[in-house]
Amino acid sequence: PEPGAELTRRREPDKSCRTEAEFPLDGRRQSLGLTLAPCSGRGGRALGYSLVARNLSGGKAAACALETSEERFRSLVEAASDAFFLHGAAGRLIAVTRRASESLGYSREELLGMAVTDIECRFPAAELLASLSRIRTGEAITVEGRHRRKDGGEIQVEVRMRRYEVRGRQQYLALAREVCGRRAEQA
Repeated sequence: PEPGAELTRRREPDKSCRTEAEFPLDGRRQSLGLTLAPCSGRGGRALGYSLVARNLSGGKAAACALETSEERFRSLVEAASDAFFLHGAAGRLIAVTRRASESLGYSREELLGMAVTDIECRFPAAELLASLSRIRTGEAITVEGRHRRKDGGEIQVEVRMRRYEVRGRQQYLALAREVCGRRAEQA
């Protein structure tokens, strides 16, 4: 079929219609966004149509590159031996890694329905949330804590935490490393 032929098949006389089509240009296939719009004169009488074509190839290439970069980053984070927890200022978990799920015995979905105060058992909830608010944006701190597993057991962890801002909201990235094995080796 002729590129853009769908526009003439789908169009209604008084309405604009849009489609995407690929055209050969400079030896490569280029993706174009096509919009066909009626042009009317006085009294709404149809005079003809205007066709606007936008090259979408650059945007598609950028979106593909971004998707590839995100996949690479996600793979890197998921392969880490530390558990990653992302949470908001109130302590609700926003994102967790596979390692976080494995170390605590919860599914990812279960963890995303929880708060830091459901996991951290060394500090009372009020004290924990108050200490979070004292961390300055961009500042990183390291604390020792104990995380409660789903089976009721506890694991000793070293948590490296950083506060940052995303779209005007404070968020915290916490990387938790089990230290019980390391402590035994040092003794």
